[in-house]
Amino acid sequence: MGRAMTIILTVAGTLLVLYGLLVLGLFLGQRSLMYHPNADRPVPPGDIAGAVSVVEPLSHDGLPLFSWWLPPASDTAPVFVYFHGNAGNQEDRVERVRIFRNEGWGLLLSGYRYNAGTDGKPSEEALIADGRALLAWAIEQGIDPSRIVLFGESLGSGIAVALASERSDLGGIVLDSPFDSTVAVAARVYWYVPVNALLLDRYDSISRIGDISTPLLVGHGGADRVIPAEHGRRLFDAAPEPKTFAYIAVARHVELFEFGFLNDLRAFIHGIYPPRT
Repeated sequence: MGRAMTIILTVAGTLLVLYGLLVLGLFLGQRSLMYHPNADRPVPPGDIAGAVSVVEPLSHDGLPLFSWWLPPASDTAPVFVYFHGNAGNQEDRVERVRIFRNEGWGLLLSGYRYNAGTDGKPSEEALIADGRALLAWAIEQGIDPSRIVLFGESLGSGIAVALASERSDLGGIVLDSPFDSTVAVAARVYWYVPVNALLLDRYDSISRIGDISTPLLVGHGGADRVIPAEHGRRLFDAAPEPKTFAYIAVARHVELFEFGFLNDLRAFIHGIYPPRT
């Protein structure tokens, strides 16, 4: 009996050590799992090259934020400050740039401090501060804040919500495949570790969304397996009016524009900025 107990204790101790190493590894590597650097500096392709320029607004701490700038077609058109997801860069959003250009909307498609070879260190605090710098740059171009619409895609939704919760003078906010918090999303995947105690960059949008005072459009796909639609729905339910939820059952993660989301976005924008007759 004594030998059996020794074996059990030895196995249990070994498993406990291995679990501890797993938790430590996830804790130390969490930002590598959340942020995916891309050193490329994409150039706008030929069909939009004349309309879109590469700009590098300075971040809050002086890093250049490699971005694409599409000026609005008129001085009354909205201008989107767009925060994309955690991976890729502007090249992966070219089709969306074409959509915005065709609509006559302005667009500042932001870069992140860990992209374009800038080697900046990502964190929630740093990315939100960078977002403030990008928003300030857009205003410096002569864009009235009331014409600015924040657009947050996936991880970028956490930045957009944080910025919108700080200002009451913006035109609106659009969230594509958002989450309620990264803690809630990570807990679905890493259910076997104490995520709530370990996660550094929490992007707790659900605690911030009640402070926004601009019109809100949330879009989510029913086939999204990266951030299931229930996360976007919880965030939407916690938000104040006026708000609209666009649910597209067949869309996967950030696929909304492939299934008609432009119609929802047009209706949203026309509600804020009624077309001139």
